[in-house]
Amino acid sequence: MKGYLEVGLTEDETEVVINHPDLEPDAKGCGHIVLSSEQARALAHLLLKKADACKVRSQPWDDVDSYGPSAL
Repeated sequence: MKGYLEVGLTEDETEVVINHPDLEPDAKGCGHIVLSSEQARALAHLLLKKADACKVRSQPWDDVDSYGPSAL
């Protein structure tokens, strides 16, 4: 699907593949990133951490001194 990330496994199901439409295509016309299971888990953890930080920073603050963006 054009414009969307796709996540799957390699043919032998030993690595995670992220297909992205804007990456330089390979011989099959698909740009992709291949990750080991450890790398995929680390990326997932980092993405969750960054998403949580974005959510916290986008919240309105009633009392910035008690808990706010600087608390991160």
